[in-house]
Amino acid sequence: MGRQRHTIAWKLGLAFVLITVVIMLITLVLNMRSVDAIRTSVYNEMLNNVAYYQQSLDDQIGNIKQLQIEFFKDRKLPYLSGRENLLSEYERREAFLSLQERLGTITGISRLVQDGVVYFPKTGYRVTDSRIDGMSETDRAAVDVYLARGDSTLYYDGDNFVIARTGEARQGFSGNPDQLFVLTFSSAEVERQLARLIEGGGGGAFVYEAANDAMLERSNAAVTGREILSMLARDAQDEYVAMQRVRVKGQSYLVLARPSDELGLVVQYTPEKALTQWIRETWLYIGCFLAGMIAFAILFIMYVKRIVHRPLAVLSTAFSKVEAGDLNEHIYHDGSDEFGYIYQRFNDMEDHLKRLIDEVYVQKNLTQRAQLKQLQAQINPHFLYNSFFILSRRIHREDIEGAEELAAHLGDYFKYLSRDQSDDIPLLEEVNHARSYAAIQATRFAGRLSVAFDALPEAWNDLRVPRLILQPILENAFKYGLENRSENGLLRVAFTEAGECLEISVEDNGEETVDPAAMQAAIEREDASVISGLTNIHRRLQIYFHGCGGLRVQRSALGGVGVVVVLPRALPEEGEGEK
Repeated sequence: MGRQRHTIAWKLGLAFVLITVVIMLITLVLNMRSVDAIRTSVYNEMLNNVAYYQQSLDDQIGNIKQLQIEFFKDRKLPYLSGRENLLSEYERREAFLSLQERLGTITGISRLVQDGVVYFPKTGYRVTDSRIDGMSETDRAAVDVYLARGDSTLYYDGDNFVIARTGEARQGFSGNPDQLFVLTFSSAEVERQLARLIEGGGGGAFVYEAANDAMLERSNAAVTGREILSMLARDAQDEYVAMQRVRVKGQSYLVLARPSDELGLVVQYTPEKALTQWIRETWLYIGCFLAGMIAFAILFIMYVKRIVHRPLAVLSTAFSKVEAGDLNEHIYHDGSDEFGYIYQRFNDMEDHLKRLIDEVYVQKNLTQRAQLKQLQAQINPHFLYNSFFILSRRIHREDIEGAEELAAHLGDYFKYLSRDQSDDIPLLEEVNHARSYAAIQATRFAGRLSVAFDALPEAWNDLRVPRLILQPILENAFKYGLENRSENGLLRVAFTEAGECLEISVEDNGEETVDPAAMQAAIEREDASVISGLTNIHRRLQIYFHGCGGLRVQRSALGGVGVVVVLPRALPEEGEGEK
């Protein structure tokens, strides 16, 4: 560690870290101070906008209410309200038209006013800005509702805001009043004006009337006004705090609340991340500046470290080739520094590894040859005396033809096992040996099982393969799959050409207790303690065909286990087998 602290790379890295930390701290402090000042300015501007909107609505509604009050100062109203016929028909008509004109002036003064209607309960007239007609039963029921709500009180009826005035003190009349002036304010217009508060943003705004628990809302956010309202805090006077932050559904919102003399409560809420978008952009610019500094520092460091980087790159490439199995390429260094020593030791390591691999490979080949000789010598005594016992019985029964056939198969079988020749042979010879073995077993278990043995495609007759790769597989099928069947046993050997490979499948319909997937896994990990015969064959094929051949264990279509021998057509370029 002490030596590392004196290296150029270590010193440059330390200096770079210190400079970067100092610059980041200074930038962070300055940016945070400016961010706080600008955030406060933005929040105050938003609060002023809400206050302006709330005051604007209150002023508009107040002016309209004042016009409604002045409407009752019309001198002709008493003559239209009473039952006494004090006006001629012409004068009455002119009075109604004049009243209708004034009503149209009030309803047309602002988009907030949706409509207005004047009821004369005693005379039974109903006047709007477009019609003069008599009151219906529905109108009289509506008048009762308006009167029950209270005189000169603005309230929300479920669709719109409504205010009804009689023009007289409530305690000064009994029964129906002389007249009732009802103004309806458009909730759609209120919502439209609310939308102006959230233009271009991802927040929302709403008007809340606590008396009727009514809410008009416009929102572009993922939350509702009800959810925001439920999170608002109140002060000591039980009033909503004008500016506060709430967190709903994992997101922080800035909420601005203003009480309205006419509508109740006006609230605007905006996701705080939308307000601080410019802050993130500022941090992006700062990040780009820091990235530029880092890039400049890295270029400088790379220039200084070239004397170290290039030799390390050569060494890394050499290690990659060793990892891929190439042990023949040495590396050299022109200088006499530490890399010269490292390169030389690397070359020595390559040479030593190559010698060790050669020794292991030769030893493994010798071991495989010894295992092959052992397999040839392992003639099952039980199989031997059973075969000769069957031959003896056929002779005793004077089944000369069957005895000759069985003796021929036995002769071919033992001749193939006992002769000492090359370790690899033509595939046709291996198939004929397996066919003889299958015929002997079929004779032994006559009446209990049958053998279906397909013909080998002629194009594959001369393919060189290791000896004894099929007969142990057949023996395994008879021993573990078919030996305990009392009838209808079936062993099938088939040949399938799959591209540049030949697949020899050995299948049975025995009640196999071993899971094919478990057998395959045991073979691939060379678990000789589980299934030594199949493991040995798979390993020999892998070595002989350089990893292209081998065994594949699967569930047979007949119901038992199927073992597939995969043999590639092309002979390996080296290591074809020892002659």
